[in-house]
Amino acid sequence: KVEYRVDGGAFAAYSAPVAITAPGTHTLEFRSTDKAGNVETTKSLAVKVDKAAPETTATYEPNPAGNGPVTLTLNATDPTSGVAKSEYQVTAASPFGAVGAASFSSELAWVDYNAAAKPVFTNPGSYSIEYRSLDNAGNVEAIKTVAFTITAPNNDTTAPVTSSTLD
Repeated sequence: KVEYRVDGGAFAAYSAPVAITAPGTHTLEFRSTDKAGNVETTKSLAVKVDKAAPETTATYEPNPAGNGPVTLTLNATDPTSGVAKSEYQVTAASPFGAVGAASFSSELAWVDYNAAAKPVFTNPGSYSIEYRSLDNAGNVEAIKTVAFTITAPNNDTTAPVTSSTLD
């Protein structure tokens, strides 16, 4: 006979595939007994069930109260299967801004987020950036959006000139 148990419960006779559906990490143990009554050493297998998408937060520094540059930081967590990757796309920028030396076009494309080379936006304009993460179980987070504006620096140091006329 073949027996199994889940998460330390009682051993049950194996007769069909075992379905483990509760989210989380589970331990599946199994063993066989031969006709002479010899029981095999119990073996185990860790099973992760992940039905939840990762959670991602976005922050940008400096908080643009004036002019840029602005660095985007994404932080994703998934306690069950772990985060496979985070990604972002610029959905609106007026005018289109820059990440490093690359410029965005009007075509949207997901870009893999790299924490070691965070995107930096430098050009003045209003930005709308969508972001999401994917976990190792294939769950995809719903798209979130962050928006900010970089204003043009005020480099005008010339005093105004007034004139008058008298009639």
